[in-house]
Amino acid sequence: MGVIRNQSFYNTIVTYVGFAIGAFNVLILFTHFLDDEYHGLVAFVLSTANIMMPLFALG
Repeated sequence: MGVIRNQSFYNTIVTYVGFAIGAFNVLILFTHFLDDEYHGLVAFVLSTANIMMPLFALG
């Protein structure tokens, strides 16, 4: 059970770090480096990625 616990802990840390990087990217970087006309495009790309992600996970 030690291996499973270590892998679960590692997976949790990686998930939280990925979420933090994504939140920083959307909340800080997009607002500073993109003009107002690109916010709709970014929202569309992010929404499309969220819809396609489960489909790609199925294989």
